[in-house]
Amino acid sequence: MEARRKDTLATLTLIMRTNFILSLLLILPLLLVPGCGKSGASKADVSALEEAFKSADAASKDAVAKIVSEIKAANYAGAFSALSKLDGTPGLTPQQQKVVQSALHDLAQVMPPKPVAAP
Repeated sequence: MEARRKDTLATLTLIMRTNFILSLLLILPLLLVPGCGKSGASKADVSALEEAFKSADAASKDAVAKIVSEIKAANYAGAFSALSKLDGTPGLTPQQQKVVQSALHDLAQVMPPKPVAAP
């Protein structure tokens, strides 16, 4: 009787350890995934801007180059301002307008909210 109790206890202990280890293996990746998230405008967004404006006029290309450098430097406010100016440029193709609007939306998502001034 005593030996059977010890065997049962050993089996339960083994099952509990196995469940604990499996739980850790399943939960650990979920805890690490948020760290792999997008920390700003992605390189895909930058490449979409560059692609859309590769055949544009020199002024637009210069503006896009400035925007790309601002995004890479994580100066999202500067990039947003430059994109807003570029958005108002006459003569943009529908594709360029779409890419600029998309980039503005993405930047608005990653920019910290502006503090509200107290009255």
